[in-house]
Amino acid sequence: MFSKFADYCVVLNKPELCEELINKFKNQLNPVNREIRIQIAESHLQNHLKNYDKALEIISKSNPTSCDEKLKIRGIELIVNFNMKNYETVYNLIRNFSSFIKYEKTLNTMLRDVFANFLNYLKKLTDMNTNHYDSFKKEKELSLMLSKLSTEKTANRKWLMSVMNGMYEKSAFPPKGKGHDSIKSLSGNNYSQIVINPDSDKRKWNINCLLQKVSE
Repeated sequence: MFSKFADYCVVLNKPELCEELINKFKNQLNPVNREIRIQIAESHLQNHLKNYDKALEIISKSNPTSCDEKLKIRGIELIVNFNMKNYETVYNLIRNFSSFIKYEKTLNTMLRDVFANFLNYLKKLTDMNTNHYDSFKKEKELSLMLSKLSTEKTANRKWLMSVMNGMYEKSAFPPKGKGHDSIKSLSGNNYSQIVINPDSDKRKWNINCLLQKVSE
């Protein structure tokens, strides 16, 4: 529960609560796995604060022993390196992580599939950032990925949504004089229908977000 509450604080953009949680309850954790649980929470916090070098330093000092701990540490390590745009490192970590989930005997089928999905999404996003995708192709692929992600179980789903939404919005600008265009971005349990008006001076588009609830 400690790690989950720490994650929720980060997702809710309440880093001060995450830090308070760590400081308040760290001495009450089971001594057997206290250190690694604190390291997982702190690495998530430092990543959220964009202290990426500090997050990687914490990860480098960690020594996960259980399968669950290894999955969490490998996942946050990938996220931090992606955020730092260390794409070659991301590719290497994806390959290593893929081998781990393929051959780890203690990993059940559900978790294997959930993390395999995460790695597949992350590889596609990394490909988009390292190859010269034209805007139309990137929009199309991101749209398909967002639609699929809304129903598919995957690790680090909220983070993936955030990254995809950001990339989608950056690539979805229409050419001058084309009237209104629209894009869909997925945030949490909501679709945001974003209507872009390119007719304003100097391409200063007005964006209106209409939220339509969708089920997971």
